[in-house]
Parts: sequence; structure tokens; C-alpha cells
Amino acid sequence: MNIALFPLNTIVFPGSAMPLHIFEERYKRLINDCWNSKEPFGINLSVSGKMFDVGCIVEIADIMKRYEDGKMDIVIIGIRRFKMSSLVSGEKPYHIANVEFYDDKDENLDYSKLEIAVNTFNKIAQNITSTSIKKIDLKELDKYQPSFQIALKAGLNLEQKQQLIEFQSEDERLELLMNHLRTLNLIVQEADLVNTIIKNDGYFIPPNAKDK
Repeated sequence: MNIALFPLNTIVFPGSAMPLHIFEERYKRLINDCWNSKEPFGINLSVSGKMFDVGCIVEIADIMKRYEDGKMDIVIIGIRRFKMSSLVSGEKPYHIANVEFYDDKDENLDYSKLEIAVNTFNKIAQNITSTSIKKIDLKELDKYQPSFQIALKAGLNLEQKQQLIEFQSEDERLELLMNHLRTLNLIVQEADLVNTIIKNDGYFIPPNAKDK
């Protein structure tokens, strides 16, 4: 099938919502065309002129504000992943691509990996005291592809996010998240140790040592 394409320096996951500020003329046209026709469009990562083949089909949930010069503030919702086959020539000022749906080949879910990923994230949330981070409740996660929900809060870089969206296995996505969150947890613990040393004039005082 053919869809309008909006390459961005960001990645949208299925099931996620994202605000966008639309200011380029061609993308003002794209949004207006899709809004009026109620058609979805595709967002795929574009870095240094390179467009990645795998992205996410999105729908416009709302146009929050229209400016006098035609700029818009909108909210989009990720629907389903796609893989671009080719660009299609046409009269539109924006890209049109021929795409195929890009779903998981393996729908198995290793619940133990999910628990490890969530528990590790919650440890990080508990250990970071400089800001309040809401913990993840296992019961509130999507039963089909919970990895995408966790990924929204996991602090992944663009490369990791693209790798995640290209995996066609929930187990592979959870494996990536587990490894990333374990590394992040170690960094948080080390940072906490450094802060403790600084507060104690260069000495590390073990917990409860002051009580002895």
C-alpha cells in the first residue's frame, strides 16, 4: 500500500502518543491532506539524510492549535509498524512510499524477562532521588507488546530505539531493554556513590556507620 511519509529525527512506537509542531510547508500540506482524508501516514527515522526502512504508521489524534501562518500543533498516535519498499513518484510535495506491514514473527513472551526489565526499571526509579519517576506497574502493561511501553521510559538512544522497532520478537526487545536497564542501574548506583562521597568530604561512609 502507499502512504505519505514524514521522516523525522525521532521514533514513534506502536501505542504511543506524541506531540508534533508542524512548520515546514510540505508537511503542513501532508498533515492537512491526511486530516481531511482521515488517512494515516508513516514516520520513520531520518539521520544525516538517511531514511530507515522500518518505521511506524500513525494517525492524527487531534490538531491542538492552528497558527495564522499555517503552522500546527498536533498529537499523533502510533498504530502499527511498517517497512518501506520504495518511494513513489507523484505530484505531492512530500514523500509517498510503498510499504508493507512489519509485524512480529515470534509472538512468544518470556514473562521472566518482562519481570526483570520492570523490576530493574523500578530500582532505578527508586534510586534516583533528584526527581520523581513513576514506577511501572506490571498489571498496567499491554499483554501483547509491553516492551514498547517500557521503552518509552527507558532512556534509549536513537540507535537503540531503531533496533528495538526493527526486532520482530518481543523476547529480543525485552533482552535489549534488560541489558540497557542493568547498565543504567549500575551508572545510577555509581552516581549515588559519588554524591555520597562528595557530601562526606571525600570519604565513603557505609550505611549505618554513623550509628556505630
